Amino acid sequence: MKSSFYDVVFKGLSTSEVNPKLLDLFIKHFPSKSPEQIGRLLHENLRFVKNKTQADANKISEFINDNGGIASIVPSSVHDLKKTNVSNESSSSSDDVEVNELQETTDALLSRVAKKVTDAAGIEKIEHFSIKELLSETFKKRSQEEVEMHCMVGTIATTPSLKTIDAGWPKPWLFIRLFVFMIIVYMTLLYSYGEWQNIIIVPGLIFIGSFAMPLTVLMFFFEMNAPNNVSLIVVSKSVLLGGAISLLTSLMIFDITEAFGWLGSSVAGLAEEPGKLIALLLITNASRYRYIHNGILLGAAVGAGFASFESMGYAFRVLLGSGSDSFLDNITVRGLLSPFAHIVWTAMIGGALWKVRQEKKFRWNMLRDARFLKIFFIAVGLHMIWNAPLILPFYTKYIILGFISWVVILGLQHEGLKQIAICKSASSL
Repeated sequence: MKSSFYDVVFKGLSTSEVNPKLLDLFIKHFPSKSPEQIGRLLHENLRFVKNKTQADANKISEFINDNGGIASIVPSSVHDLKKTNVSNESSSSSDDVEVNELQETTDALLSRVAKKVTDAAGIEKIEHFSIKELLSETFKKRSQEEVEMHCMVGTIATTPSLKTIDAGWPKPWLFIRLFVFMIIVYMTLLYSYGEWQNIIIVPGLIFIGSFAMPLTVLMFFFEMNAPNNVSLIVVSKSVLLGGAISLLTSLMIFDITEAFGWLGSSVAGLAEEPGKLIALLLITNASRYRYIHNGILLGAAVGAGFASFESMGYAFRVLLGSGSDSFLDNITVRGLLSPFAHIVWTAMIGGALWKVRQEKKFRWNMLRDARFLKIFFIAVGLHMIWNAPLILPFYTKYIILGFISWVVILGLQHEGLKQIAICKSASSL
């Protein structure tokens, strides 16, 4: 059966031989890859263009051949012959085409949704981003010395100069090691509690269980802070003090929002997001933290502290109320959902505020800036919908809300990288 999809197989091009017109063509077809990634792939003579229509394959092949490369077009099913026997050829090819079509449709849908989200938030479309590339360093083996050096950034002595900062997407890897470590500690405590039912283990279970996922996500943001100018000491202070102050301010605002009691649990969005914003303003106003990435990280730290303290409180309340082990279920569910809630909402708010603030001292009129207000109200709205009595199967509501939150976060990260590039260019003049 003749395939309607084709691969372009080529060789002979190096990065220096890729002219702007050809590079633009590849960027158009593969917006998730940066020009550097495309150049590297071309240089390594990889089969880069897969499952294209014949018209697109012909166009790409023509450009490659006109620019010093050697390209040929083969039906996508030709490659399947190497993996399957003759009797399964048609079926495999058909299945591959269907999978590719489904993948392309899903990617296109997600891309359209992400574009609508970034438009609503007033931020630029996310470009040159690839989850695979982002996590490409995650599972590489690291020595203890590398881990220690990775954490020793952000002080006066260890903050890199502007000209040495990489304006490309960071590649975090320590966050997954922290997560594994926290899980090992939690499982050790859980096993001990299950074997001996000793009540003195319960506080440790609640503490570690409540902090495990928030700290993991926070470490991810720490590694995504491209300027590397915020130390773990500052982050730790923001978690503890910021978390405590945000609880205090939120409780105070809850008293003011009693008139909105008809909203039920959704009123938390009107109280807690301003409460966390106030805490963020109170503890981090140093002019040296002038980048959008700094605002995202410091906001995430306050959000992580708030989320962890709140989860501990909920688990303790369940323990007192039921007297059973159901507090463990509470810890598990809140831990699994935490990457989509308080941490990212406050990170969004922090990134938006730093986008307005930059190197200036905070002024109250910054809170009236449309660039801040759009994202702030998105965070409030997401929080209110999160708490609303709308139930969808398989946690679908939380996944959708989480997707929106992370699109905004990645959009702010992208703008942060552009900010760094602009600063580097200005400093070189």
